[in-house]
Amino acid sequence: MVDQSTIPLADQRYHTPAPIDLLLGSDILGQVLDGSKVSLGPGRPIAFGTIFDFTLLGPIHDLYTAPVSKTESAHIVSAQPELEVSTHDIRKSLEKFWESEEPQLHVETTPLQDQCEEIFRTTTTRKPSGQYTVTLPFLHNMPELGSTHAIALRRFLNLEKKLQADPYLRVKYIDFMADYQKLGHMSPCHPSTFAHKPHFYIPHHGIFKSGSDKLRTVFDGSCSKPIR
Repeated sequence: MVDQSTIPLADQRYHTPAPIDLLLGSDILGQVLDGSKVSLGPGRPIAFGTIFDFTLLGPIHDLYTAPVSKTESAHIVSAQPELEVSTHDIRKSLEKFWESEEPQLHVETTPLQDQCEEIFRTTTTRKPSGQYTVTLPFLHNMPELGSTHAIALRRFLNLEKKLQADPYLRVKYIDFMADYQKLGHMSPCHPSTFAHKPHFYIPHHGIFKSGSDKLRTVFDGSCSKPIR
């Protein structure tokens, strides 16, 4: 049996409760271990060598004197630490915790959710570039959008006044629109091309990030609109 006190441990006070300094995932475990290990004897942990010195892994139940009587205990974090709780209350609290963490075996879905999943399953494709594309899950019985042209036009005219009063903002906004068109996010369109199709006008405006001259354009899709 090896004397544990002679092994240079990464944490000499591992047996003393203390805040966690660092969590390492199994994805880098192979980079941490150096291949050496020392057995502390039957029923005791094994000391594995790491780049941080040795660390213990295994059972530790016989390193300490077993109590005469077995006591069930748990640490409950409560907003009322002075509140006394019985063993029965602790068990109930733990049961509720584990039940809340368990995933549902069967999740009930609505017809709309099933339709959305079917669209994703049947229309998802992958481009040569590696990007995935999928058809947008539009509703067959689309709700009435109402007439959004008037309020979008009014917001656009207000934006024009703002751009005329601020030449720097105007330049930035024109650059943004040119980039959007260049990237294919938008294209010129005459109202006659969609006059008899469902359509929606989205107002937009630009703001500068705090302490920066970078323009951020905000599309107001939740703009109040009249319903026909």
